[in-house]
Formats: sequence, structure tokens, C-alpha cells
Amino acid sequence: MVTPMPKRLIALMIVLLMSLTSIASAWSTKEHILLTRLAVMRLLAEEQTPPAMKDWLRRITPGPLDEPSLHQWYMDSRQGVFPRGEDGAPFWAVVPDLKALTSWPQETVAPWPVGERLLHFIDLEYFDPAQQTPSSKPQYKLGGAAKPELSQIPRDPADGRYKQAGMLPFRIEQVYGKLVRSIRAGRLTDAPGQFPRDEHAAHWAGFLSHYIADNTQPQHSSVDYKSRVFFPPGAHVPNVHAQMEYILVDDERADFPELREQFWQLLQQKLTSVNDEATMDDLWVGSVQTSLRAYDALELVGAAAAAAWKRAEGSDNPSTPWVIDTTAFYNYRMTQNGVSVSLAEKKAELQALAVIRIAEHLRQAWDEAMKAGPIEPSTIPDASDQNTDQEKAG
Repeated sequence: MVTPMPKRLIALMIVLLMSLTSIASAWSTKEHILLTRLAVMRLLAEEQTPPAMKDWLRRITPGPLDEPSLHQWYMDSRQGVFPRGEDGAPFWAVVPDLKALTSWPQETVAPWPVGERLLHFIDLEYFDPAQQTPSSKPQYKLGGAAKPELSQIPRDPADGRYKQAGMLPFRIEQVYGKLVRSIRAGRLTDAPGQFPRDEHAAHWAGFLSHYIADNTQPQHSSVDYKSRVFFPPGAHVPNVHAQMEYILVDDERADFPELREQFWQLLQQKLTSVNDEATMDDLWVGSVQTSLRAYDALELVGAAAAAAWKRAEGSDNPSTPWVIDTTAFYNYRMTQNGVSVSLAEKKAELQALAVIRIAEHLRQAWDEAMKAGPIEPSTIPDASDQNTDQEKAG
């Protein structure tokens, strides 16, 4: 006799399957892991990083932490939606997306009246004064005409627009505070006898890495997160977001090793040259400034997608859906501020920016926590045990 599947489990599976096709992740699982590891590598290479912090970083980042090994992992590994074989901060850097995939629609994240999904972006057009009408949703305008000023974005989570626009800057600020408090309390990793088991600094370091990385994805700063405005009205618009998010690095149906190698080299170059103009002292302001910077790349993303959009190769059937040529998409160039830049170069710049901001805010959190006095070595747990994908503390 077959036991009937519980109705709640059936409902959860339906929600999960629907979410897998509708959630708008920023960067891929593989890239969130990569950006976290690169940020840790950056801190380990800096002489001014405190030895105790370096010890903690090594404990919470199992796996490759040198450029040749990480390069090989980037070129050869396959991750998919769920992190494979990951633990510590790189694992936790993926969990926010998993929570967004599996949360019930009515679930909210305290203290806000929104669910996990709305913590991953901020649609800046909601704060464009020219579009503040209660009866219609704001729109992206070509040339960035709907981009607001920093002063027009209120630092008030009770502002009703955030229920639609998303609350990423507030989430970054909140998670940073949780990280500081965990370090200060000496709860540095998952440890036997420590409850709640998932309330520790490795958890919040991974979460902070995730949201800071999301902050640099251009399509997480706009209502037009699929670049629809760049395609003819009524057209079957391709998934531009997927092209930006994962297809280059981790698509199960196609592989682009030469293009991926090209991108890796660009990323290494940008890590030594990118200039972070946003403030570090105020996480909320810095996050909004980063979104405003990412917003400027939307025109390049959309123009590249439209230029690379064509009927599938080898097909003369007029009913065949058009697709984006991934190589043409990333090699597309546009002149911005008098400089010719390819989409691959722009993505590398934004991901390098993410690495820099993750590293700086991890160091900032450590230093702030240490103001209460250094952690005694005896309170630094051994390497973390197995983690779960449930955040047990609010």
C-alpha cells in the first residue's frame, strides 16, 4: 500500500517548482561561492588583516583558496541551483537564494512586512519623482532617465514603496549587525553544544557576502530585470537575466570554456584596478550608491541582448523562437563616458566591486566587534561541523 503524500509537502513542492522558474537570482550559485572565496583570499593576502581573523576565515572557508586551484574550480566545476559539496561561508552565501526559492508566499522576514525574495534587490524607478503615481508601476526608461538621486531614496523602511521596490539596503545593514554581534559573542562557527546551531558568524558572513554581491547585479536595481524594453513590443523576449546570471559560467545545456577563460582573466584584472566610489562607513548609503552604479550598466546589458538576439542557428523555420548568442552577448561593446567597454568587461568590473565590498565589510565587522575587546583564543571553535540550510535566528 502506498502512503499518500502529505498535502503540505505537495504544496511545498509546487511552490518550489514554481519558484525555480520565477525567482530572479542575481548571480549564479557558482558565482556567489566564487565571490565569497575571492573576498576571503583578498583578506588572507593583506598584511593588516588580524591573525585571529585570518584563522577564523580559514576555518569558515574550506576548499580552494589559491588562484590556480580556484581558477580550475571555476573552469571545470558544475554547481546548479544547490551548492554541491560546500560548507562554511561559501555554503551560507548561497542559502538566501535557497530560502527565496522555498519560502511560502505569506512568509515575512522580521522586522519587515516582506518575504525573502524582496530582500535581494531594490528597484530604483520606484523613487523616480516623475513616476510616483499610485495607480501604475514605475518603468525603466532608456538612457537611465528614470534613475533617481541618492537624496530621493528615503531611509525609512516604513515607506510603502519598499513593499514593491525591495529592501536590499536595509537587509545588508541588518545582516552586518548580526555578523558583528556574533563575532563579539565569540560565536564564530557552527560548534557542538552551541544552540541555535545556525546562529554564528560563519552564517552571517556568508549571508552578507550574498546580499553585497546581489547589490552589484544591474538587473537587481530595476523593475525591468529582464531588459524587456530593449525588444520589440509583443516579441517573445528571451531570458536576459539568465544570460547575466549563470549561462556563461554554469549552464547544464551549453558550455563556453573559451569565453569563461576570457572572463576569468578580465575579473583578475579588475580586482586590481576597480575603484569603489561608494562609502564604507555607512552600509545603507553604500548599498544604495552601489545600486545606482550598477543601474548605469542596464543600457549596456539590454543593448547587448538585443544585438545578440537571433533565430537558433541552422533553423529556417519562422516559428522557431529566437535566442541570445551568448558569445555575441558578452563581446558586445558600447561607448560609455567616452570609453568603449564590452559587457564581459562590465560584468567583471561589477563582480570585482562585489569582492572588494565583501572583503571590506567583513574586515569592518571584525574590527567593530573587537572594540569590545579581543576574543580569547579558547573561544574560537574548531572547524565547523555540518551546516543546514535553515536560518534559525531572526
